[in-house]
Amino acid sequence: MNTANITSADIISTAGTNNLGLTKEAIEKLNEEYKPLNFEERIQRVYQDFAADKILVTSSFAATSAYFLHIIST
Repeated sequence: MNTANITSADIISTAGTNNLGLTKEAIEKLNEEYKPLNFEERIQRVYQDFAADKILVTSSFAATSAYFLHIIST
């Protein structure tokens, strides 16, 4: 297997206490990169950084979830 092009977003295995296989440093880096983004920018970015079949979105379906569900569905 050629691992030269594997990024941290490609790794789906258990490492430490997270199940995405991301290192603590990788998570900290993503947090810093996502911190200045607004809600819509974060959603767009997560679909750029990770494969769609690796993203799970949940909602409580409360009144405040309407905007979130609208953004996710468009």
